[in-house]
Amino acid sequence: MLKKTFLFVIFYVLLSSNVYSQENITENWKFNGEVLLRSEADGRDFNNSTPLNFYTIMRTRFSMEKMLLENTDFYLQIEDSRIFGEEGSAVANLRNIDMFQGYINFIKPFKIPFDIQIGRFIMDYGTTRFFSSLPGWNYIGRSFDGIRVKNKNDYFNIDIFSLITNTASRYISNATPDLYSSIVPNINNTINGFWLNKNIGFNEINLFSYYEYNRKQTKVGFSDLSRLTTGISHKGKYTNDFYTLEELAFQKGFISDKETNSYLISLQAYYIFLKDFNLGIGLDILSGGANDKVNNTMDILYGNAHAFHGYMDYFTNIPKNTSNLGLNDFYIKLKWIKENFPLSINLDLHQFNSNISKNNMFSFGKEADLLFEYKYSNNAIIQADFSTFIPEDLFKSNSFFNKSNIGFWSYISTKYNF
Repeated sequence: MLKKTFLFVIFYVLLSSNVYSQENITENWKFNGEVLLRSEADGRDFNNSTPLNFYTIMRTRFSMEKMLLENTDFYLQIEDSRIFGEEGSAVANLRNIDMFQGYINFIKPFKIPFDIQIGRFIMDYGTTRFFSSLPGWNYIGRSFDGIRVKNKNDYFNIDIFSLITNTASRYISNATPDLYSSIVPNINNTINGFWLNKNIGFNEINLFSYYEYNRKQTKVGFSDLSRLTTGISHKGKYTNDFYTLEELAFQKGFISDKETNSYLISLQAYYIFLKDFNLGIGLDILSGGANDKVNNTMDILYGNAHAFHGYMDYFTNIPKNTSNLGLNDFYIKLKWIKENFPLSINLDLHQFNSNISKNNMFSFGKEADLLFEYKYSNNAIIQADFSTFIPEDLFKSNSFFNKSNIGFWSYISTKYNF
């Protein structure tokens, strides 16, 4: 109810404010929308005796933007996310409209060389491995509450951010003694860091560092999380047909009373041949290992793992999905895309192994993803995917699925922007 009231108040104030003349009220407004529809057939449990799970998701977004003053930009985006039929009745209401983004952006206030963004906003950086709004996939997007200071100059672009992902703080409208007796210490989940981007000729470099702090103490005397992630990525184009991408990151800190020292290494190379084909090979290594004293499993909470570790999403929640064994992902990617032709075809092949062994077993299995994408207008695309997964030692074991049939998953989707 509070969020809906907030949205109404903001909308009403903007339309009725007497700061502007009547002529200016309707000027410089920007309205946009997006609809994502996807139907899926899910048979990822490696058990042929169970039926396929069929469902359809829908994500609808509407946004509006207005320059309030010469250097002050206001943006609001609302989102509705649903699974067909989950209301349970034709007259039920999910009451799930939410403010996906809502912020004010001060453009070089007081003539300082920075923009200051305050509110709720998306974060998409670099390859989106570490920060992603999940734009093309999740039917519930990811955005953050906080403040971001942005600077673009002739040498580099840098964002400095301070975010809150969870809080135990309360809003008290009327100060009465009984309300304050239940207040707990300021327990927030925060992320503070920076992201720097620089282009040097045909090379793009991203340097970043951020500190995650969860002040909650599930184990008395130890914060649930205090961890620093630092990394660098490089994309280099060496000829018109050949380019590479490298990423390196480290995590150091504590998960409750366990020390963590983890790492990620990604090496990729791509070659364009016969004009219309793009062939890529790559290796992603995410460290693993945990015991009573240490947890060295690489843990990336805010990235887009769906884009990297197979479309079937067996590895979007590491370390849980690998039981702290880490992940070694070897892959080959082949893409056919023809200039001025609306259809493209992608084939991705993965071999998933653990980073450390368990009972002398290393292999999770093999995945193949075949994706067709058809652009039927400048604002709309249709996708159809067919994916299979062959489980191997680890996934067949009692520690994981304990099944040996081939996994299957498929979807068809459309996304329209207006």
